[in-house]
Amino acid sequence: MPISFSRQKKQPPPARTVSPDEFAKSCTFPSGDIRVRLKLEDETQVIGRISSHAMSLASPVWKNFAYPPWNAADSGPVEELDFTEDDPNALLLLLQVIHFEFAPVKEQKPGTDQIYQLAILCDKYDCVHLVGPWLDDWLEKAESIDVVRHHTYLLLKRFRGGDNNSACKEVDSEKWLFIAWVFGKQEIFEQTAKNKLLRACTNEEGQLLTFKNELAPEAMPPDVLKQILSLRLAALEKLLDIVYRRVRGFADNKEIHCPREGVDKNRKACDAIIYGSLIRGLELVDLQSTRDLQDIKFSINQVSSKIKNLEIHSLNPFHESCFERDFEVQVDSVLSNLGNPVLDSHRRHMEEQQRKLKGRVVSQEASMKKPQVAED
Repeated sequence: MPISFSRQKKQPPPARTVSPDEFAKSCTFPSGDIRVRLKLEDETQVIGRISSHAMSLASPVWKNFAYPPWNAADSGPVEELDFTEDDPNALLLLLQVIHFEFAPVKEQKPGTDQIYQLAILCDKYDCVHLVGPWLDDWLEKAESIDVVRHHTYLLLKRFRGGDNNSACKEVDSEKWLFIAWVFGKQEIFEQTAKNKLLRACTNEEGQLLTFKNELAPEAMPPDVLKQILSLRLAALEKLLDIVYRRVRGFADNKEIHCPREGVDKNRKACDAIIYGSLIRGLELVDLQSTRDLQDIKFSINQVSSKIKNLEIHSLNPFHESCFERDFEVQVDSVLSNLGNPVLDSHRRHMEEQQRKLKGRVVSQEASMKKPQVAED
C-alpha cells in the first residue's frame, strides 16, 4: 500500500514549463527500487523511481516510510511512496541531492516561494542538512530579489501617489520567518520578526495579514505570530493613550485648562479649539477615542505616523504654548520599547538547525549501504 503525507495549502498553480513525461524522467534514478508518485502544479500525477537506501540515509522520516518499522525485518522496502501532497519541484530538488545528481541542483536559482516550499519539506522530513552546500547562495540571491521588489514597490507608490505606510512591507516577511527558522538563520529571523511587528496589519477578525492583505501561510514558526499580535496590541494601547488621555483630560475635567490669564471667554475658546482639534484630528485618521483597541487594523508604524502628524490648532499665537505638543517624543519612546517577538525556544531551535546543517554529511559510499532494520 502507498504511504501518503499531508502538506500545506498551495497557491494557484503557475503555467507548466515541463511536460509530465520529462518530469517523471527527472525523478527516475538508476538505483531506484521503489516507485514515487508526485503531483504537478496542474494536478497531473507522475511516477518516478527512487532508491530506498538513499531515502533512508537522507532522512529518518523517509527511512520509516521506505522501511515501515511494523513490517518484518526481511520484507524489504515498500513498493511505492505517495508524495502527491508535497511541492513537486522542491521534492525533486531533494531527490536529486540524495541521488548525487548535483548538476541540476547547482543550476537552481530559487526565489522566496521556492525556498519556502523547500523549507517546508526540510522541516517536515528532518533533512535540512541536504541543502547545506547551496543554502547561503540561494538565500542571498532570493533576499536580493526581494529587496529590489520592495524598492520597486515603494517607487511605484510614490509615483502613483499615496501613503507608503498604507500597506505592509512588500517582502514576504511571513515566509522569510519560516525559512530562517527552518534553516537556522537567527539574524534574518530576528530582523524579520521585528520588522513584521512594526508593519503588522490585521483583518476584521484580528488576524495578521501579509502585504497582499492575505492571511499568513499555514507553515509558520510556532508562537511567533501570537507574540507579534500580543506585542502589537500592547504597543498600540500605549501609542493611542498618548492622545486618548489628553481627550479624557478635557472630558473628565470641566474646569478651564488654558493656563493663560485673561478673559475667561478667550480661555474657554482656547480649550474648545484644542479639544476640537484632538477629536476631529483623530476622526480624520480613523483613530476615534471611542473605538475598541481590537478594532484598530493599522500597523504600529501607521498609528505612530498618524499620531505624530496630528495638527493641534491654537486660538492665536499667544495661546500656542497652552497645549504641550510632545507627541513625537512620546511616540518614539514607545517605539524604542516594543519588546521582542523572538522567543528563546525559537533561538534554541535555530541553533539545533545550524548544528544539523554543519554536522551531517551523506557520503556516496554510505548511500549504497542498506539501512539496518531492527529485529523483533
